[in-house]
Amino acid sequence: MEAGSRIAAELGANAFYVQADISDKAAGERLLAATIERFGRLDILVNNAGWTTAGPRPCRITTSRR
Repeated sequence: MEAGSRIAAELGANAFYVQADISDKAAGERLLAATIERFGRLDILVNNAGWTTAGPRPCRITTSRR
């Protein structure tokens, strides 16, 4: 949390730090509320949460069609 707050401070007045686990609906709602409290509104949201693994993705090869 300290690193996030420090980076937000370095970015200036248009940045702030909120820690939230967006897989938790209540945490996502707190994040949205904090954004609106800070800036008055939310104009755009980019959902950039996800994960991947290194290497090839597993696949299933079949001869049948569905």
